[in-house]
Amino acid sequence: MATIVDRSDPLSSAEFVTVDPAMTALVDRRHRKIADWLKSHQFDAALLTDPANQSWLSAGADFSGAEMSGPSTAMFVTPESRVIVCHNVASSRVFETCIGGMGFQIKERPWYEPLEVLLADLCRSRKVVLDRFGPLGEARTEAFRNFRWPLDDHDVEQLKMGSKIITHAVEATCRGWYPGKRECELAGEVSHRLLKHEVTPVRVQILADGRARRFRDWAWSEDETTSTVTIVAIGRYKGMHCGVSRTVLDGPLEGSFAEAWEKLALVLGTAMFFSLGSTPLSQIWGKVARIYEKFGCADEWEMAPQGELLDYGRISALITPQSKVAVPARGAIFWRPSIAMAMAGETVLATEEGARVLTHSGDWPTWDVEIKGSHVPVTAILSRSE
Repeated sequence: MATIVDRSDPLSSAEFVTVDPAMTALVDRRHRKIADWLKSHQFDAALLTDPANQSWLSAGADFSGAEMSGPSTAMFVTPESRVIVCHNVASSRVFETCIGGMGFQIKERPWYEPLEVLLADLCRSRKVVLDRFGPLGEARTEAFRNFRWPLDDHDVEQLKMGSKIITHAVEATCRGWYPGKRECELAGEVSHRLLKHEVTPVRVQILADGRARRFRDWAWSEDETTSTVTIVAIGRYKGMHCGVSRTVLDGPLEGSFAEAWEKLALVLGTAMFFSLGSTPLSQIWGKVARIYEKFGCADEWEMAPQGELLDYGRISALITPQSKVAVPARGAIFWRPSIAMAMAGETVLATEEGARVLTHSGDWPTWDVEIKGSHVPVTAILSRSE
């Protein structure tokens, strides 16, 4: 008979996860960023309710618990202290598994009392800045987003690790596909491969047999797949987001599908090639839009978003013709162009020296496209006829 293991007792000091001094120092540096900004802008405190900013300040902690849609916590930050505000249901888990030994304090309230009452008490008689619009202070959303830019070495390392896991999950699911599998089965397979490696699925799309032509935001259904499948996945690993898309085809690539993919390869190659740190997004977009126009499909980019800046936020800045921000000196971009039923998606790390594709596994077919005299490898379709 199996012995019942009881994990309900509080951890002893010897059982806590060993505190990494480098992580604590990183959190301290990020706290100082906020503290210096508060002093220079004459604020007493900052109230953080955006999960992206909470994760950034805590160096990647996930406060959501069982609620995968987002945390039910807040952070109250002054130049001298950083406080987690939460209900009693979450306080032990947050302290023991998220921020133990990292210099945070915790204030809690019973689960049946509104957290807003405690937050209002903390903000009373103080000049408070908010990272989201709300009644307790002045919102400065862009300022807090800019704290997360450019990505530092810790962020890049987590992004690289997450990219490998997410790319493998999508490619392995594509390789295991066969006609007759249902879209929902494939969604489950991708999600399973992500979750078992501690990657939270944020967006999963299974677009079979031309669905993308009309429904670029399709998720999945119970329908069986027949001839082709595109899988799109965006996941969060240690706070950092990454996206990738792959397509598998049961047969040769030909006809209008091949024509769409030839155009799409040049669009994606152009987007990746010009993804340079400190470059205005509108400038990069102009080069991408010209490729759409060159091939007579300028209306296609109006069907769905083409890309976004990623970090601790799922979408930190959407790439549009009117984008007013620049790529950070070191930032992540998820490009996801589409033409008719053809969809592609890669995450690149943009730096001032050039762009590096993080979602190339080296184990998937590619095409070479020539951009400004340079050969840019672009992910191709996995065709079962090859």
